[in-house]
Amino acid sequence: MEKKRKPSKSDIPDPAKKISFKDIDEVCKNFELKFKGEESLELFRAICSIYREHAEKLTNKNVNLSLPKNRPAVLRSELINRYRDREPDDDLIKDFKSHKGTIRQKLKEMIYLQDENKTSLNPKCLVIKSTTRSGGEESNYFVSIVPPKQAPTEEEATQSDIIGLFQKNLEGWKASNYLGQKALSKEDLIEIERKINISNLNDESIAYLTISAIFRHYEYERWWRNFQKNETVLWHMLNLLTQIYRKPFWRICFLLQCADPKLLAKCTALFPENEFAPEHLKQALQHIKNNTVKEFLLKSIEEKSFLIEPYATVLLREFRIFDCNKLIGS
Repeated sequence: MEKKRKPSKSDIPDPAKKISFKDIDEVCKNFELKFKGEESLELFRAICSIYREHAEKLTNKNVNLSLPKNRPAVLRSELINRYRDREPDDDLIKDFKSHKGTIRQKLKEMIYLQDENKTSLNPKCLVIKSTTRSGGEESNYFVSIVPPKQAPTEEEATQSDIIGLFQKNLEGWKASNYLGQKALSKEDLIEIERKINISNLNDESIAYLTISAIFRHYEYERWWRNFQKNETVLWHMLNLLTQIYRKPFWRICFLLQCADPKLLAKCTALFPENEFAPEHLKQALQHIKNNTVKEFLLKSIEEKSFLIEPYATVLLREFRIFDCNKLIGS
């Protein structure tokens, strides 16, 4: 078996002592290219804009920015105001701290990420300098040289990206009060399953993956077999049922009729009494209990119910062969 090669010193970017506006501009462009869609981009663009404005005032564009005297003072209050275009309040300051931490982490990851020419996306090892308690308003400099301790393997760097992607989407799902439309895309779900050890995740993370598989029609029977005895997974399936996304609605109905009745009753009881008061949800729970979801589906098609239109043909084909015996784990 071939031994994994340890990173050599030549693999690790050597942070240069001199930093110019050109170096910062290069990292800014790479950050935008690599991390599109990050909410923290708003803050990052505000920081970069301050540096660009400072550069315009100087005759010497190659001034050494590793010297504090040559750097623009990025005032915290000005920066917060600039990236959200409003006066700072407690929520905005909280966002600022969170986004700044995210940017620091991403810039550190970029030290090892490479473009098509195998060139580091952050060759000078630049990150945002941490605010010090004694530094006050003027301590928010962009430039701080961070020599890496050791370069991660390519596999570790990729896994870091995947974990970050998963955490970002998980937090978005939780912040939306667990809306189905915040489910992972099928492509992301497949990639996450390949790169992350599912057995190390907590119940809520596993529930998010299972809900995503159901919502995106990705081998959800397999996810069900593995986690059907997980109370958190069952609770989130019931919660998604109440949201009436039509295709996920029927998938959950078919799956839950295979659940352990006592465990299902326990999870249902965790919801407020009026949660399942609407008639269609009452019917759904009754058919799940009686293992007659197929009859419920056919009746809804006959009545041209909003629960089934316009997906009747697709769902009939999807549930043509449905066997609870095959979906009940040992």
